[in-house]
Amino acid sequence: MTTTIKRWGNSAAIRIPRSVLAQANLEEGTDVEIVLAKEGEITLRAARRRETIQELFEGYEGGYFISEEIDWGKPQGDEVW
Repeated sequence: MTTTIKRWGNSAAIRIPRSVLAQANLEEGTDVEIVLAKEGEITLRAARRRETIQELFEGYEGGYFISEEIDWGKPQGDEVW
């Protein structure tokens, strides 16, 4: 299948036929990753869903991180302390 790269605002765009999207199990509005496979080849794939901060910390009970004060020494330049 051949298509043409067109201007879309300040970017470039291509149109992907519905049949190709269906075969790739993608639909309009799906976030995709654009990967430069090698020179002259671009691969599109569904982006992994990002977890929310709540999902990332689900089950976290604390106690794994102990903060400590670090002495970086005397100011060496124009640092504001």
